[in-house]
Amino acid sequence: MYTDAIVIIKAFFDMCLLRRQPQDIPASRELLVFTVGIYLLVTFLVVELDQMVTDTILAGLIDTGFLLAFVYLLLFLCRKASRWTQTVTALTGTGIIFSVLVIPIIISTFDSSPMTLMQQIFYLFQYIILIWYVVVLAHIFRHAISSSFVTGMFISIIYVLSSLILIEFAIMNPVS
Repeated sequence: MYTDAIVIIKAFFDMCLLRRQPQDIPASRELLVFTVGIYLLVTFLVVELDQMVTDTILAGLIDTGFLLAFVYLLLFLCRKASRWTQTVTALTGTGIIFSVLVIPIIISTFDSSPMTLMQQIFYLFQYIILIWYVVVLAHIFRHAISSSFVTGMFISIIYVLSSLILIEFAIMNPVS
């Protein structure tokens, strides 16, 4: 059991490095439920750290629900719905890794005093991680629908922007 967990975690890390595809992940309902659950918990933590969000639970549920629905719609439209379990498992598994990477950066930017050089560097790292995340999403989407990397990149950008807009309109504090 312990070795299986290590193998799965390594597969998610390899996917973040574009060495593995979503089809390399077992099509397991148990693994799907586990990764979606952990993804939801980590999303709650990341959203809780974001001081602009008013309702952590709603934001986490919207993010996770949108991920599940977006992937289903995409795969349904591309006639690849049978790939949903592996694709969502891959997206949530890699999403967990990226969320864990960004938590220390979010924490380091809490200080409300004028931005220090170190905080600027952390913000730069946050943008680098976001770009890396979009590339990984593109990699997963392209394999899920058997298309080119450019198509995967287009889909991943649409996904990220749609997710941000949805959360923005649903629960963000109005800007003063």
